[in-house]
Amino acid sequence: MIYRDEEIYSYVFEKDVVIGTNPQDGSDFAFPLRTTVTFNYGIKHGELGEFAHGMQNVKTVCILSKKEFGDLLYAMYKSPEVDEAYKPYLEKSLEDLYK
Repeated sequence: MIYRDEEIYSYVFEKDVVIGTNPQDGSDFAFPLRTTVTFNYGIKHGELGEFAHGMQNVKTVCILSKKEFGDLLYAMYKSPEVDEAYKPYLEKSLEDLYK
């Protein structure tokens, strides 16, 4: 995670660290480069279909492990960059994940 003034501003997937599995063949998945997810960039409201409409060749490359997914959700939940309107959904997702 990347912190600023003790608050979470983004989530980092470190290079070559296994974070989940490839859905095509079940093999371990790791990003080949350090990859950062910023919480204040590219947020759009609307349907997923609308979001993906302008993209080509979209495919899922990784199913995150439960731990990695939970860590990412928690980082988003704690970040001041995520709109308060999303916090209840993130909280519910975390609760469901760890039931």
